[in-house]
Amino acid sequence: MDKVNGVILVNKPSDWTSQDVTAKIKRKLHVDKIGHAGTLDPLATGLLVVLVGSATKLSNYLMSEEKEYECEILIGKSSDTEDISGKIIDVKEVQQFNNVDEILNGLIGSLEQVPPMYSSIKQNGVKLYELAREGITVERNTRVIEIKKLIRTSELLYEDGCCKFKFKTTVSKG
Repeated sequence: MDKVNGVILVNKPSDWTSQDVTAKIKRKLHVDKIGHAGTLDPLATGLLVVLVGSATKLSNYLMSEEKEYECEILIGKSSDTEDISGKIIDVKEVQQFNNVDEILNGLIGSLEQVPPMYSSIKQNGVKLYELAREGITVERNTRVIEIKKLIRTSELLYEDGCCKFKFKTTVSKG
């Protein structure tokens, strides 16, 4: 049994995977049992809850809790990874929006979502992003998610035919 047990709150930097963070802590603390309570995308920064030793038993409880994210969206360009790390595959010029807040409010509630191929969700024991990197696309089952809060936190910025803005959201697991 590990001598070290507990919860470590890490401000995960961009370009580190959640696995990178846990591997580094595992080496530093010389522990066998370690995990985290929810994967953050490699580009994401923010709170990563790392569980050590007997605290790993808390994982299911913590992962079922609501999460809050602060995000920025760019409307007008699509990438193959559905984020800024991918190759641009479509561009459409955006006109002025008059109803962004109304559209955001319309997204609050329960929704069905098809997980993106570039996600850490496992299908048949393999992470979807691993398949996507090999050029393989698989059928994914829809999941019910709940958006509890969705608030725009910046002005709309129009640039190069695109529109971007920041928002904050509170969501369910998934």
